[in-house]
This record gives sequence, C-alpha cells and structure tokens, in this order.
Amino acid sequence: MAAEKAKKAKKDVTESWRVKASPADPITKREDIRRLREHFVKHYLHGQLYALIFTLGCNLGLRAGDLLNLTVSDVYGKSHLEIFEKKTGKARRIFINGRVRGALDKHISQFLYITPQARLFGGQKGYVLTVKSLHRIIRAGCKAIGLTGNYGSHTMRKTFAYFAHEYTHDVRAVRRLLMHSSLAVTHAYVEPGEDERSYSRSDDEVYSGLNL
Repeated sequence: MAAEKAKKAKKDVTESWRVKASPADPITKREDIRRLREHFVKHYLHGQLYALIFTLGCNLGLRAGDLLNLTVSDVYGKSHLEIFEKKTGKARRIFINGRVRGALDKHISQFLYITPQARLFGGQKGYVLTVKSLHRIIRAGCKAIGLTGNYGSHTMRKTFAYFAHEYTHDVRAVRRLLMHSSLAVTHAYVEPGEDERSYSRSDDEVYSGLNL
C-alpha cells in the first residue's frame, strides 16, 4: 500500500512538472544572442547543434518540444514550416527567414546521407537532445556569457516575442504569432508600450524582419 502511494506521489510530481510553465526571461540584445551562439560552438561537443536549435527557437517562436521534434522533411527545400503544435493541436505556418535558412542549409549539407524522416536535431551515434537537457544548456550558456536573469529553454520563445513586439509595436500581433488564447497570456511575454499600433504587417514580414 505504501509503495503504491509513493508511486502515485512520484507520478503526480512528474506530471505537475510537465504542465507547469517555467518562467524565463528573454534575451533582449542581438549582440548577446550572437555571443551565446558563439559560446555554444566554442565550448560544447555538440555546440553547432545547440547554436542551430537556439537560432531556430529565437526566430520561429516554437516551444522547445515542438522544435526538437522537427524532421528534415519539415524544413528541407521549404519556404515555410507547417506543423501542428503538440500542446494545443493548432496548425502553424511559419516563414523561414534568411537567418534560419542559412543555418539549416549549412547543417543539412554536412550529412552525406540523411532520410527525410530523420530528426533534424539528431546528433551522431544516436545522440538525442531532450527539453530538460536543452533547458540546462541554455541556462548554463547564459550564465557563462555574463547574463543575469532566469534563463532556460523557454527563453527562445520569450526572445522571439520580445523582438516581434519591438518590430511591430503591436501586442496583438505577438499574440497572433504565438497563437495565444488571450492577450492576458501574451502580456506575460511582453508589456504593451505607449507606441502600440494596429497590426499592419503580414506574418511573413515579421518573421523575415527578425533574423536573430
């Protein structure tokens, strides 16, 4: 009986960890984004892979789980990424901007042979990155380059929201891009400024204008 209760308690803790959104700060300077990418490449065995994931995360605004599940066929030769979000089941169509396209082409060109169904971020010898590991890597990387704050895997999505708002000055545009259920959710990502304006740019224009 005691063993069953302990098992249930462990399950409850695990499930609550999965559903609880981790608070995270955005990276608000382009120079810091560049420095973090360079830090990954210089100091990690799989640093090129981490830099690629970070680039896509900041430019596409995907949740870490959806990002890590991408396959080669999702992006190879495509102008847009089309997926269904795992958390919400919503369909998303995201323009692949120049920064992302360049990083993807460089990554994929390194493979002599790769199947369309292969994980985009699958490493050599079966190396597979989890959301939990990615969280630790980003947190450690931010600390290493001298950033102070609460950073982790969700920092990529928060960074996307920050720069999308800086580009559009429209919190409703950010809500639309992130597919939030309400503006109240988006306000946890960005705070409206005095220069808020009506949404006048297409989604593709916003993604194209980021190039983080």
